[in-house]
Amino acid sequence: MRKNNITIEIFIRSIIFNLCFFITTLFIAFLGLFFAVWSKNLARIVGLLWGKSTLFLANYICNITYNIQGISKLPKHNKFIIASKHESTWDTAFFLAILNNPVYILKRELLFIPLFGLHLLFMGMIHINRSKGKKSVKEITQKSDNVINNLARPIIIFPQGTRTKPFEQKPYKSGIYAIARNSKVNSYPVILNSGQFWSKGSFFKYPGEITVKIAKAVDHTLNKNIYMQELEETIESKYINLKK
Repeated sequence: MRKNNITIEIFIRSIIFNLCFFITTLFIAFLGLFFAVWSKNLARIVGLLWGKSTLFLANYICNITYNIQGISKLPKHNKFIIASKHESTWDTAFFLAILNNPVYILKRELLFIPLFGLHLLFMGMIHINRSKGKKSVKEITQKSDNVINNLARPIIIFPQGTRTKPFEQKPYKSGIYAIARNSKVNSYPVILNSGQFWSKGSFFKYPGEITVKIAKAVDHTLNKNIYMQELEETIESKYINLKK
């Protein structure tokens, strides 16, 4: 992310984008909530609309494009887990826009955001109540198994548990292993550098091309330590090469 290269153009484009993003999100939230109440399929369409509109605004206003590599690796049956880096709100919009009806594993606090939280519930997102400890992990693995194997919806997990700034180090949490093992599906590591253009907590949006790489799947039959090591090493070793 080029913090020392804030031009007048970037400043103006960032103002316009932030205003448009806020207005569009609010509009979709209000209008979409009316439809989402009636149908889970309509709730999914609302989420898809928000994802695509966010990518469009980022491209049209801020010249933020993306290049996705390895998408052909993903199974057509949708029974898989995406284990991705998470640096930006852009990531959330991206997966909603390109995958077929994905389900996010997210922290419970997001449900309390006005309007937005209701949409998450209507779309069938799975929330983590961290105060429950191991009981929460058990609940999530059971819900994820139903989502993957009965509903045929892919699961999106950010294994570091939160958004990170570019090249910030955060530990990988092992909850993803429990989900993969219980559901008997493989996990596809995703490496991206969205934070270099739309960073966590930053007002400014920088033009450029976000790289998204989908790597070879990590086998769910591996033991826990090897699984977690392979997942982290795959993501971090490829991520370091995305530095601009």
